[in-house]
Amino acid sequence: MKSAPKAVHTTDSRLSAKTNVCDHCVSAERVRAARAAPLRMLTAAALNPYAWNGLYTWGDVEEFKHYLPRLLELLILEELDDLHAPSLMLRLGVRWQTWMQDQAGSRHWHRRRMWRQTLSSYPRDVDGAWI
Repeated sequence: MKSAPKAVHTTDSRLSAKTNVCDHCVSAERVRAARAAPLRMLTAAALNPYAWNGLYTWGDVEEFKHYLPRLLELLILEELDDLHAPSLMLRLGVRWQTWMQDQAGSRHWHRRRMWRQTLSSYPRDVDGAWI
């Protein structure tokens, strides 16, 4: 399967060093792990804490936009626990239509990739409730 186009991983890739993080919910070590590598190189283990806490107790909408392409890619590849899917889709669903048009290509790319991944691994048990 092809990896994401570079533009998908660079859309809104600016992160502020002043990210709001609840120190009770998210350790400084976990924040550092999520920023330790370029976005396309971050592992599911590094992003798992953000997947649980993003927008709730860690970061803002801009940071969510930054991590979202990689989070979706990890979900599609089944490297990130699918328990994250409903929550991520909820957080995305209430915001995506208001985002700038330049991000529409990224969202479209992920939908196509998810569909191709599903078709290429058929037949298997697919829980499409979050699609």
